[in-house]
Amino acid sequence: MRVLRVDRRVVLVLVALGALSMRVSSTLYFGEEYFWNTGYREYYNLARSIVEGSGYCRSFHNIALEIADLGQDISGEECAHWPPVYPLFLSVVTMGDNDYVSIILTQALVGVGTILCAFLLGNHIFGYSTGILAALIAALYPYYVSHDTSIQETGIFTFSTILSVFLLYKAASSRSLLLWSLSGISLGVTTLIRTSVVLFDVLVVLWVIMVVKGGFRARTFAMLALVTSFALVLIPWMVRNTVVLGKPLLTTQTGRFLWIGNNSATFSHYPTGYIDQSEGKAWRGLTYAELDKIRDLSVDEIGQSEWFFNRGTDFILQNPGLTLQRAGRKIWAGFSWNFSPEKDPLRQQVYFFSYFPLLVLGIVGILLTWRRWRELSLIYFLFLAFILVTAVFWAHTSHRSYLDVYLMVFAAYTCTVIYQRSSPWIFRCCGLTQRWYRSIE
Repeated sequence: MRVLRVDRRVVLVLVALGALSMRVSSTLYFGEEYFWNTGYREYYNLARSIVEGSGYCRSFHNIALEIADLGQDISGEECAHWPPVYPLFLSVVTMGDNDYVSIILTQALVGVGTILCAFLLGNHIFGYSTGILAALIAALYPYYVSHDTSIQETGIFTFSTILSVFLLYKAASSRSLLLWSLSGISLGVTTLIRTSVVLFDVLVVLWVIMVVKGGFRARTFAMLALVTSFALVLIPWMVRNTVVLGKPLLTTQTGRFLWIGNNSATFSHYPTGYIDQSEGKAWRGLTYAELDKIRDLSVDEIGQSEWFFNRGTDFILQNPGLTLQRAGRKIWAGFSWNFSPEKDPLRQQVYFFSYFPLLVLGIVGILLTWRRWRELSLIYFLFLAFILVTAVFWAHTSHRSYLDVYLMVFAAYTCTVIYQRSSPWIFRCCGLTQRWYRSIE
């Protein structure tokens, strides 16, 4: 019997096209009003400010202040609150127009980029079968289908992160200075999308020391190429912040975010509710003197961030046992199979039946590959960095979702191992032959 051979590239293209159509059609189905109301409109407003020539400085809009309903105005200007890449991306895509279709199409393409990187990473580490299955899972994953096209940085951050990881693996295997440089550039862009990845950037250095072969000289050249290209991406933004604000920082989010995750009201609504609701209650708990101090610092973005940072640090130092207990609850909220914040029963069920098997199979895949811990520690470091940052600050489901693609790779490997070990039984039950299976390999 003649066997029909399926070209690998055709399979990958079909997966990519299917993923693109699902992401675009599902978002367009709900309409324009739903699109604008379910995303972070602040990103788009900042993009318009960039197009209009006003730059990254704008009057801040804190939804928690609306929730708190303090009955008094606390306003100010933010010049380095939001990292620059995603607003800049939106400004290029829309050119300041209220064009939600362009955002959907462009971000859907970025989502397809994540799928292709899932294939490339899985193929590089475990082989073609794992790669194509990981890509298929990423294409069908409900959370990615619904969130890749939303006005939030999650989709582009997921793509930029996995692209960085793939380039790092390719650079380590080829010892190409060009690939090390590209890895550094990609890591820099990723950091300017979501600055919480800084800890992972530091751990990457440790991974390079562990895996690069060729002795001290090879490690030094790899490190120089990586760090130099990484710094070249970050330096313009840090120089700009030095000129505008007086310090070469990446973001002024850190102080308030630390306080939000470490005050007496943090768990008043979070994790079942939005962290903004908990922040609103924390604002209502501030004294008039503290509110006056915050208002006085409204023209000093860095000073206000430092004030909140000190408040969060004081809470941690005064409540070490409680902070440690809360850290466990925050990490659980980030990795839980229950939505954080809670959603309606239908979305919760879809999330559970898509994420929980992925989590279990991904953990099994990690255990199956433990002998390769040194090589795979790059991915472990990505999880470790998220866990540590979450323990100190907080996390909703959306904050963790960029890690799901790596669970997909490990889950795909688990499925491949199970299939290979039970394939004769499966073939007999399905009436297939190993020759048919090999035709798509």
